[in-house]
Amino acid sequence: MWHYVARPVIWATALAYFGYAWILNVFLTWFPTYLVNERGIDLAQLAVAGAIPWVGGCVGMIAGGVATDWLVRRLGAAATVRRWTIVICLVCTALLFGCIALVEDTGQAVALMAVIVFLLYFTGAQYWTVVAEEVPGPRYGSVAGVVQFIAGCAGFLAPLVTGAVVEHARSWATAFTIAVVIAVAGALLLAVAGRRKPARGTELP
Repeated sequence: MWHYVARPVIWATALAYFGYAWILNVFLTWFPTYLVNERGIDLAQLAVAGAIPWVGGCVGMIAGGVATDWLVRRLGAAATVRRWTIVICLVCTALLFGCIALVEDTGQAVALMAVIVFLLYFTGAQYWTVVAEEVPGPRYGSVAGVVQFIAGCAGFLAPLVTGAVVEHARSWATAFTIAVVIAVAGALLLAVAGRRKPARGTELP
C-alpha cells in the first residue's frame, strides 16, 4: 500500500482533498456565524435560503461527472483531465472563499454559498478517479482509505483552528486567509506533483 501512497500524484491528491475538506468544514461550521455576527445577516432568513446552495451542490456533483467524462472522451488522458478539473475548481473555490468580506446581504450570501458548494461538489468524485487511475484495483481500497484519512483530519482541524484564530487574533480575515492558502497550496501541489503517467496496469509489489 505504501508503495502507492508514496507516489507524488497520490499524496498530492490527498493534500488537495485536505484543502477541499478544510474549506468545506470552515464553510459548514463558521460561515453562518460570521454572516450573523460580522455582517448582520438575519439567521432566520439564512436558514430558509440555506437549502439553495446544497441544491447547487447536487447539480455540481452530477455536472462534474458528466463534464469530465465528456472531456475524457474528447481529449483522452483521463488522469490529466480529472487532475486539472480538481486544480482549477479548487483554486476558484479558494478565491471565491476569499471574497467573503464582500458579502453584504442575504442574497449575496446565498449566491456565494451556492457557487462555492457547486464548485466543491463539481470535483467531489474526481479525487477518487485520480487515485483509481494510479492504483491497481487490489490496492485501491487501502490507498483511498489513507487519502480519506488525510482529508478527514481537516474535519476537526479546520473548525478548531478557525475558532482559535477568531478568538485570540480577533480576525475573521486571517482565519479565512488560512483556508484559502491551504486550498490553493493543495491545488498547486497536485498541478506540479501529478505530472506522471497513470499506473493502472502496474504489477503489485
